[in-house]
Amino acid sequence: MTDISSVTGGFKEPDDAQSLVRFLLYANEFDIEYTNHWKDRKPAYIREILEPYGQVHGNLSLHDPAFPGKEGLLRVVKAGNPNDGPAFVGEEPMTGSRL
Repeated sequence: MTDISSVTGGFKEPDDAQSLVRFLLYANEFDIEYTNHWKDRKPAYIREILEPYGQVHGNLSLHDPAFPGKEGLLRVVKAGNPNDGPAFVGEEPMTGSRL
């Protein structure tokens, strides 16, 4: 789960996007079942980061063929609950919540 608020450097919280990029460098070590964007329902930010990942996937796969492909990762990106806090768990089930 992520709460990426921007993929633009120097705007809002760039550390969230940087954490996702770092995670993708270790994606061969995880069984990624799904991911969702928490809060603002902006899974487009995740998809935007997956585009350049797709460009380097071939090189990553040379080191370990277990790196998941971009298309497979895109299929598991889902929207999460837009509300903040434990009081909203279970409310308005989104695709990420249902998974």
